[in-house]
Amino acid sequence: MGGYSIQANAQRVFSLSIDGSDLPRGGAEIDGIRATGQIQPLQLRDDHVRAVTGIGINTWYNFDATGGPQAPFCLHYDRVSVLRTGSHGIVLNNSTDSVFHDVYVLGVGGCGWWMSGAGNSSFTSCRAAWSAKHGFDIESVPGVIKMVACSTHRNGWNGMYVHATDTTGVLLLSAVQLTRDGKNAGAGGGGYAGLGVASSQCKVIADGLVVLTGKDDDGAGAASTQYGVRADYSTYVVVNSGHLQGVTSPWQSGSGNTKFVKGTLVGTG
Repeated sequence: MGGYSIQANAQRVFSLSIDGSDLPRGGAEIDGIRATGQIQPLQLRDDHVRAVTGIGINTWYNFDATGGPQAPFCLHYDRVSVLRTGSHGIVLNNSTDSVFHDVYVLGVGGCGWWMSGAGNSSFTSCRAAWSAKHGFDIESVPGVIKMVACSTHRNGWNGMYVHATDTTGVLLLSAVQLTRDGKNAGAGGGGYAGLGVASSQCKVIADGLVVLTGKDDDGAGAASTQYGVRADYSTYVVVNSGHLQGVTSPWQSGSGNTKFVKGTLVGTG
């Protein structure tokens, strides 16, 4: 985007705090950190973004460029936190071949994570809590996405929401914990789940999945999540092991599922 004679790669942003508390509310949305165009491998380490009016950490396309992928990829985020943004916490657009470790999103105005095209990437100990919308909104799964020891807590909508149309994609969940999601502005219900899968054609495979219900920390609000795992019009959802709770039901098969399997090592209640 800067018109450099060679590609600008391997940017590193270490030990930086961005506080957007004084940004004008109601004006243009301002992101905390934005990477645009063919940037690889961007490294963020020990960074903190809070109270910006837009997205905490954003990746975006350079629509004016030609040749090669025109979105940031091969990203490395380590020990990063995003708090109380006006929009989503972290947005990944075609951010393939990336590694995310210990990345925490809390209390944002949109989804904790909005992901479209983060194929062949791994997420370890990443978290979304108290987001107004989904904790993790997974729009597409090209290739394989591995999520290990990730967690959600008291997000407004689904803890994880998968609605990917990639027929060859695989989402692997291992030791994932989804707690008290589907707060739904304190009302609960709304059809939300810890893990919600809708009109998805990728394969979703979970081992050691834990979904728990509950109210706010002070006991206020309705108990949620309504369903532990719910799938509708989806091709392949298999939970091999774990423990599932749901206020209405821990396991909810909607309409039009091709394969929706709860393994013998899954406990409920």
